Amino acid sequence: MGFCRHDIQEEPLGYKLKKVNKLFEQQINDVMKKSDMTFSQIAVLHYLLISEDHEVTLKELGEALQITHPTCIGLVRRLQEKELVTSVVNPGNKRFRNVVATDQARELVTCGHEWIHRLQEQMVKGFTREETARFTKDLDRIYDNLKQLEQEQTEAEKREETEEC
Repeated sequence: MGFCRHDIQEEPLGYKLKKVNKLFEQQINDVMKKSDMTFSQIAVLHYLLISEDHEVTLKELGEALQITHPTCIGLVRRLQEKELVTSVVNPGNKRFRNVVATDQARELVTCGHEWIHRLQEQMVKGFTREETARFTKDLDRIYDNLKQLEQEQTEAEKREETEEC
């Protein structure tokens, strides 16, 4: 039922995607270690910087990065200690906190973007532009398909709970 290590074409697609993601994160973490940063921390800063057109709450940040609320709080707390973000009470709703990237974060992310761009170029080395565009669309389709499955499973679970009552 398993697959042989030497027959890479037979590896399940999910396993291949996980291997690529793990190696990608490892490469970024190795470079960011010099700045005492992690891939997840850079992801937080990146999201904050591309979302500067509106206030970003901890809740939105967690949902956007698909991380739990406690994980999000921990990441933001560590970034605050490094003076890369500030967290303030949302003036419109005191129950929420807004997270804002500092100028120091902007400088760090700019340097990180340059390195990530080079890493992404390496990932698609030998691909034509058309192949890269097609691959990107295919990855988006895979994501959408899995997201749809997740929604269907959630709906099925809700129906089961309702039927039990």
